[in-house]
Amino acid sequence: MAHYSLGTAWDKLSAPEKKQFVQALTHYSVANYAAHFTHYAGQKFSSPISKSVPGHRMMVSTTLKSGNGGKNNTFDYLLSQNHGQWKIINVMTDGVSNLAMQKAEFTGALKKGGIHALMNGINKRSEMLAHAAR
Repeated sequence: MAHYSLGTAWDKLSAPEKKQFVQALTHYSVANYAAHFTHYAGQKFSSPISKSVPGHRMMVSTTLKSGNGGKNNTFDYLLSQNHGQWKIINVMTDGVSNLAMQKAEFTGALKKGGIHALMNGINKRSEMLAHAAR
């Protein structure tokens, strides 16, 4: 996801910058999920359904069913095989692409301040989300 979220800017990063960005994005993704799943009220995930999609990829879909009659949420995970391992390259929640949103946001931040400013911003948001989830 890190590579796809930066687009062509990924190829311009050094190996250490790529590693740092992957770490920053990983922490942000975890903090973001934790902030959105702050309590349990009987929700349950449906059994995942997987299917092949063009480009030698897989789509795994599941629904988070509300335990209290609220809105259900659909999650679609697009996976691509890389060196024999399946990797998530996009997550769509209720049809909204996380990758598209990040790419638009990150491209603007890169143009304004470069990769280090982008990583600092991601790290600050991760800290805020992690604090809010506590």
